[in-house]
Amino acid sequence: MTKPLPLTRWVFLLTGIYALVCVPAIILAERLGWSQRAFRSLSRLYSVPMKNLSSVLFVASLLALTSCAHVTSKQVIGDTPAKLDPKKWNGAWAVADGPLIHVRVKSADLGLLEVAWLEVEEEAIKLTRLDVRITEAGGWLWASSKEEKDKAFAIARISEPDQDLLAWTMESGPFIKRVKSGELKGEVLKDDKGKETKDVLLDGLHDADLKDIKDGKWGEVFDWGKPALNVRRLRD
Repeated sequence: MTKPLPLTRWVFLLTGIYALVCVPAIILAERLGWSQRAFRSLSRLYSVPMKNLSSVLFVASLLALTSCAHVTSKQVIGDTPAKLDPKKWNGAWAVADGPLIHVRVKSADLGLLEVAWLEVEEEAIKLTRLDVRITEAGGWLWASSKEEKDKAFAIARISEPDQDLLAWTMESGPFIKRVKSGELKGEVLKDDKGKETKDVLLDGLHDADLKDIKDGKWGEVFDWGKPALNVRRLRD
């Protein structure tokens, strides 16, 4: 029997279908002056109000860092906290025409960010916050984040903040190979039937490991064309 997709992947699938099919049609309808009633009815059917569509897509992109990463770690990756400049990090960020994500430096010396955003639902407005640890190794910045309910850190390569801020999660293949050979401490996770998955839980990654990744010694670790997170600065 085929294993059902986890909830977060259904979110990606459904919102992706909606975005690919309905959004272009709505834009075309607006340009040509056609009625948008059918599209708005479809929006209500899936409990995704038109004004909140970008919110759903934005939260889905955040889930890529917190729930869907195939490579996680028991510890913050990297040994050296990045020195964070509040002038570069503090402010409001968002996807195009989407909700705001507020970022502030919680500890400049410890490389600690506080991230918060609002989820607007019919029943209530929910505030979600997340602490993100930023380390530096090999001239690159690395992010580690974990919600209270999670047992492991989601990890990613993150860009220097400018007008845009991007993050890339890591492909699990190179890590599975090194965990099985004993080069890295960790485990390849198994599903409920005891079958190995593509998910890897690492004990951690040190500066030397991250530098090797940057130098390409581990092969293709990132899909640079598909960042897991892509937000734009709106205001300081």
